[in-house]
Amino acid sequence: MSAGWRYEFSPHAVRDRDGLPREVQERIDEALDRLVTDIRTCDVRKLQGQTGAYRLRVGTYRILIAVDPAARTYLIAKIYHRRDAYR
Repeated sequence: MSAGWRYEFSPHAVRDRDGLPREVQERIDEALDRLVTDIRTCDVRKLQGQTGAYRLRVGTYRILIAVDPAARTYLIAKIYHRRDAYR
């Protein structure tokens, strides 16, 4: 991980991730590794009306991320399927 950034899963996100098929978990892990090494290679967007909240798109899944710049940490808050994320 370059630039000292890292990511952590919330307990809720761990349950979300563990309930997904293995290949989806691997794609999510790869996307998160890219996020901490070079954010420009990821489809990350700021959530409107939210301070420090972003979403990362990984196929049909959306990952809700809270950013703590002081600690240089991405907190993975929730993992949604696309059909549930925008309700």
